Amino acid sequence: VAPARTTPALGQTLTAPKPLAPLNVPPPRDTHDPFAPANIAPPPQLTFPSSDQPPAQQVPAQVVHERRGPNWAAIVGIGLIVLGLLGGVGAVVQNIVGDRVEQMIDEEAIEADLERGFSAIAGEAMLAAEEYDSAIEIFEELIAADLANPEVYTLLGDAYRLRGDRIGDDDNAEEDYKRAVAAYEAALNSERSVAALGGMGWAYEALGEHEAALDTFAEALALDPDDAGLHNGSAYSYLNLQSYAEAEAAFRQAIELDPAYDNAYYGLGRTLEEQGRAADARAAYEEALRINPDNGAAENARERLED
Repeated sequence: VAPARTTPALGQTLTAPKPLAPLNVPPPRDTHDPFAPANIAPPPQLTFPSSDQPPAQQVPAQVVHERRGPNWAAIVGIGLIVLGLLGGVGAVVQNIVGDRVEQMIDEEAIEADLERGFSAIAGEAMLAAEEYDSAIEIFEELIAADLANPEVYTLLGDAYRLRGDRIGDDDNAEEDYKRAVAAYEAALNSERSVAALGGMGWAYEALGEHEAALDTFAEALALDPDDAGLHNGSAYSYLNLQSYAEAEAAFRQAIELDPAYDNAYYGLGRTLEEQGRAADARAAYEEALRINPDNGAAENARERLED
C-alpha cells in the first residue's frame, strides 16, 4: 500500500527557505608568547663608572683590572635577554603570519558559505515549486564544486525521492529512490539528522523495503518523538508489513500530534478496512476529505466502500 504523497517532505509542506546560519567567528588568537623563556630570573643590573662621578667614588684602577676577567653571570644574563628578544620577535612574526592565514581561510569559508547558501536557497525554491530536475542540478553542482554539506545532501535526497513519487511505479522511479537513499546516506555520514533519516525512511518505503524503513523511522523518532510525519511513516511501514494493530496505533499517534493530517486519516482508514471495520474506515476517509477535499486516494477509497 503506498501512501498518498501530497506534500514535499515527510507529509509536511515546505516553508520559505531557512535563513543562513550565522557564520562562525574564530576566537581571538592567544596572545601568550609560546617562545618566551619561562621562569628565568632577570639578569643582574650592570653598573659602570661614570666620568662625571667624583674621583673618590671611582673604582680604583687595580680593582677595575681585576674585574676585566669574564663575568659569566653577566654574559649569561645578556644572552638570555637576546634569546628572549629573538623569541619575542619570532612569536610576533608567527602571530602576524598566523593571523593572515586565518583571515584568508575565514574569507574563503565565508565565500564558500555564501555560495552554498544562495545555491541551497535556489534549490529549495525549486523543490517548493516541484521543479525537481532543476533542484537536482543545483544540488549536484554544489557537490561537484565541493561545497556540499549534510543539508545539501539531504535536499538532494528529497529532490530524487519526490521526483520518484511523481514518476510513479516504473524503473526510473526506482532509480530515483535509490539515488535518494545514497544522498541521505552521504548526509548521515556527517550527522544523524531527523530530516535525512525521515527522508530515507520514505525512500525505503517506496522501494518496498519496509523493515529498513521501519528501522530508519524508529531511529528518527528517537531523536524527535513528537514528529507526526515520522509516526505516519512508521504506520505505513507497519501497514505494509500487515502489522495492523501497530499501524493503527502509529496512525492515531500521528493524528494526535497533527489533527489536520489528512494522509494519516487515509492510512488509518486503510488499516481499519484491512481489519474488516468498514464503517470506521469510511469515517476515517471522510475525515481525510473534510481536511483536504483534494485527497484523491481518500476519495477513491470511500467510493470503493460505497460500491
